[in-house]
Amino acid sequence: MSFNPERINIKDLAIEGPEKKEELPFDVEKDITQEDWDRMKGRLETRREDKNWIEFPMQAVKLKVLNPNIDLKIGEPEWQGMISQLEEMRKFRIWKTFSWQAMEMKILDPNADLKLNKSDWEKMRQELEEYKAKKDWGSFSRQAMEMKILDPNINLNFNDSDWEKVIKLLDGLKIKPSEFSQLAMEIKVINPSLSPSISESEWQEMKSLLGEYRESEDWDSFAEMAKEMKVLVAGEVKVTNQGLEIKMPGEEVSLESENQLVPNRRKF
Repeated sequence: MSFNPERINIKDLAIEGPEKKEELPFDVEKDITQEDWDRMKGRLETRREDKNWIEFPMQAVKLKVLNPNIDLKIGEPEWQGMISQLEEMRKFRIWKTFSWQAMEMKILDPNADLKLNKSDWEKMRQELEEYKAKKDWGSFSRQAMEMKILDPNINLNFNDSDWEKVIKLLDGLKIKPSEFSQLAMEIKVINPSLSPSISESEWQEMKSLLGEYRESEDWDSFAEMAKEMKVLVAGEVKVTNQGLEIKMPGEEVSLESENQLVPNRRKF
């Protein structure tokens, strides 16, 4: 029988619809409500009003990671407050908090001159080595992430044994979702090739804890957990001179979007 295009059975035709978006275990757009955003922003405003320049950048970074396009309204008064706090930490040699504050400021404004000198770097590296000597792998990982964000080209001198210890610690934290998500995020930022695989049950534990923070109105912890979960679900995380570059699955990061990571610091 010859082929007759007019006798094609319509049932045999497949209609191609739009490609279905990948279902993520955590989705900022779906899992964070407008009320959540209002409450998280409210915590930031409280820090601003109190002139708490340690906790202000902590909350600001969480919001910036969750939404790179958010306007945090960081002007010269806020920035100078954070700079003064950084100088205080240097003066009193509080290097653990110094590196954390500096890292947050680098994420908030990658082009800012934090005036980190040779002595600062020596002290931060000394802190890293002390954590290693004490086998405090959690603090070791946190310090390493801070230094990596401050200098994407830094050589942290990690060896296979160091990584084995950190990964072993992560395995032991699976029953503690807040600590697990924090360490897993740090590993992914420092070395994306070692990004840990996370099971469905582990995601559920993290989402449950996120819900508990919402119920208890602990918006600092809520924002922190949400930030960590976004990094963990990201398709690609890179540390560049522009701070943290986060690409979600199926998302392209353009130069324009990278530039939007830099906040608008208003002059007064």
